[in-house]
Amino acid sequence: MPQPVLILFYPATVPENHPRFSMPYALLYLERAIRDLKIDVVIVDEDITPDYKTVLAQHAENLFMVGVSCMTGRQLQGGIAFSQHIRASFPQLSIVWGGWHPSVLPEETLKEDYVDFVIHGQGEMPFRELITAVINKDDFSSVKGLGYKINGDIRINSRLPYADTALLPAVNYDLMDVNKYLCDSTLVYFASHGCVYECGFCAMSTMYKKKWFPKPVEVIINDLQNLHNRTQFKCINFQDDNFFVNRSFTLSVCRAIIDSGLKFEFITSAHARNVLMFSDEDLNLLYKAGCRKVYIGAESGSQKVLDVINKKETVEDNYAVLQKLKKHRIVTVFSTMVALPGAPEEDLKMTINMLRKGKLIDENLEALVFYYTPFPETPLYATALAHGFKPPQNTAGWSTYTMFSSEIPWHRNHFKKGLEFFYNYYFPFYNKMINTWAPDELKKATRLFVVLFGGLNRWRFKNNFFCFPFEAYLMLRMVKRYNKKYGKRFCFSGTWSFYENRYF
Repeated sequence: MPQPVLILFYPATVPENHPRFSMPYALLYLERAIRDLKIDVVIVDEDITPDYKTVLAQHAENLFMVGVSCMTGRQLQGGIAFSQHIRASFPQLSIVWGGWHPSVLPEETLKEDYVDFVIHGQGEMPFRELITAVINKDDFSSVKGLGYKINGDIRINSRLPYADTALLPAVNYDLMDVNKYLCDSTLVYFASHGCVYECGFCAMSTMYKKKWFPKPVEVIINDLQNLHNRTQFKCINFQDDNFFVNRSFTLSVCRAIIDSGLKFEFITSAHARNVLMFSDEDLNLLYKAGCRKVYIGAESGSQKVLDVINKKETVEDNYAVLQKLKKHRIVTVFSTMVALPGAPEEDLKMTINMLRKGKLIDENLEALVFYYTPFPETPLYATALAHGFKPPQNTAGWSTYTMFSSEIPWHRNHFKKGLEFFYNYYFPFYNKMINTWAPDELKKATRLFVVLFGGLNRWRFKNNFFCFPFEAYLMLRMVKRYNKKYGKRFCFSGTWSFYENRYF
């Protein structure tokens, strides 16, 4: 007799025809927790398999339940469409939602008629207990981390504390074609989860309670060897929240990579203070293991803002990390966030100035710039509400809510425009190699701009003078015309989503 089938659905995260860069690890983690329950698990990633209706039809006779994992923003659109299709075509099926969005807004999510259950917080154990309760027709009141409905009444059980999952079975990569997740020969992997910091804009501290969970080093190496045998990746993106949180762990992973004989480069992220605890000898080891780029949560050039968001670092720490990594030929990426409530224009100017100074220290410095976007269950959320932020009132409303498209009352077009010029022209054009990553149709124009305005650009950087940005205006107008003509989203900063907001 065929086993019941559980379909786990991961809605699209990128626009159509864009490469998917990360496996749906959340669903792979869930599968290992229920592997012994005699249920066939089918993972459907909409980025890879947009025609999920065909998959559903193939398993229609044995479908037992469907699960949806969603983050706030774009993924909700696909999650809603999928769930509504399930409700219309398979009305007898239970629909379970989990992931970051249902975790921070479980009651609001359960109000939707296409959601029967919500898993909030860490999902493995609550999901296992939910399935067991459904099979045995047990009561749901004892399942921690579960939200459910009884005759239309919403019940939200208390959340389980996060737990180490080292005792769970290994991830089964046979459930998907991992080669489809290679992007420029790079594969995403998590060596740890959680964060020990309590930044005001981030929900990590609320979810993980300032705890950090590393995987055993031998598991990491086994996974990397397994994935390398399958894909021959050349680079790993360790997307840990903070790869440097524990010096002993970081160095142990690097030594194990070297001893394994695996040859690849890797990029990762860190808190500035943690990197500063590493010696020159340590950083030499990281480079030898393959570390070539580190994302630093620099956040702001304003010390006042860093203190408000409880970053536990100084602006000078960011410069110190930049100098230290430059010494060891490791590229630094400053991840920044502008326009917090209070004094957004002052914050923006100081953050741009920090990026300017950083570029003068190391012209290979890269940057990410995001607008501050309030999210529920973050320490600063109440402050945003007090400053006039009006959150969406349902799941569909949150589906268009991102760090690039949210309507925040204190975001003003005039300082967005200045940021656009700096981020998409002056900052990337400081490096004369800009022409190497321009599309063919723009290479001549970029080469001309480097020749004509390269000296002016460096003078602007040195003197912090970005008034009358005529050359930036002309270049970005050309980019706009190029994107319109060829249906592209190109921008010189590399962050195309940011470039969707054009103010000229």
